[in-house]
Amino acid sequence: MRQPRYPNGRLTVCVVVAALIAVLSLTGCTNETSDHPPSPSEEPAGQTCKAWVEQLSDLGLGGGVLDLTHSGVYVGYVATGTRWVDMNGDGEDEPAFQAAVWEGGRRHRVPSGFAWDQILDINDNGLMVGFGFDKRSRINRSYVWRLGWPKVRLLKSPAGSERTRARRINDSGQIAGHMSGRSIPFAGLYWADDHSAPVQLPLGGGHSGGAEGINNKGQIVGNVVDDDPDYGPDWHDADATLWENSTAEPVRLPDHDFDGEAHLINNRGQVLGTVLNAHLGSDGVEEDGSLPALWTDGNLHVLDLPQGTHSPVMLGLSDGGWAVGGVQRGDGPTLPNHQPDTEAVLSMNGQTLLVLPDLTVNPDPHQWRANVTGVDDRRDEVTGTAADGTYARAAVWHCASHLAVKV
Repeated sequence: MRQPRYPNGRLTVCVVVAALIAVLSLTGCTNETSDHPPSPSEEPAGQTCKAWVEQLSDLGLGGGVLDLTHSGVYVGYVATGTRWVDMNGDGEDEPAFQAAVWEGGRRHRVPSGFAWDQILDINDNGLMVGFGFDKRSRINRSYVWRLGWPKVRLLKSPAGSERTRARRINDSGQIAGHMSGRSIPFAGLYWADDHSAPVQLPLGGGHSGGAEGINNKGQIVGNVVDDDPDYGPDWHDADATLWENSTAEPVRLPDHDFDGEAHLINNRGQVLGTVLNAHLGSDGVEEDGSLPALWTDGNLHVLDLPQGTHSPVMLGLSDGGWAVGGVQRGDGPTLPNHQPDTEAVLSMNGQTLLVLPDLTVNPDPHQWRANVTGVDDRRDEVTGTAADGTYARAAVWHCASHLAVKV
């Protein structure tokens, strides 16, 4: 039997990240290369967009774009290559990242003062949320920042928390995230604004959980972890969860009777995440793999993985229902210099996941390596990190609907 995914009742969300310095225009990535490439709704009649993958500036060692605004501001991180930190207190050093914002062709450094930090989200009013690692206190702190501010504004943390992560911010400035600590459970948090103390989201009988997304209506999604007596005391069932507001009890979304994860909710109320396929074998629960999931009006719909891929992590959802993420192909070795070992995928129709190119000129889409986390269907853009053969680079896929291919 495979080990339970949450043996300690603690939720772990992995985001594959990485990044180079150049702009690569991909020829031949037009309508004819896509399986079904719809033109963006705002594209003028008779005019086609320029389909290309843009590499944003970094410090020479890579980076990633985690989100974007409708006006074309991109946020994420760059690799510094100079500082390594034991951020999780487990004795394992991790490469240091520095939060970054790209606007108007210029990269801005975020004045956070942290040894390690990232900007995770930005709303359409330009207010950003991020988190960083304080080497002196050895705790993670969350913050907000806006272009032009001389320094970041730290968010208030619950007593006893050692790690807080402000994950998403809506256009009203409401923030969703999570916390953990030695004496407190892993739990979801809600900040009414960047001056307010956070409140812990109700667990609805679960023993831990986390919040990952919030929309402009104040609806929050994430996970609640339960001890599931149906499958034995060693199995901790994680349910994809929706909170209608910060005080509402969690509503568990339908899954395949095992684990589910919810990462985002758009302003239409659609929820994006994954569900686990598993079965009860002679030794207990045996996992069969996870599937990309889209919930509409509370109903579960599973998206089609590209043939030969597995282990989806879905981390971007637009108001138009475009979904993006990363999937793995086979069991190949991890690439050097923290290049992504995933293929970037985009769904424009709520069913089929198409593959996006990386920054190489490799003609074989099975060899493309990238990961995408941000999407705006009105701009027809996707953001993330793409391998160039040396590093993984902060990248923007312009006219993404024309770049995506069926594999």
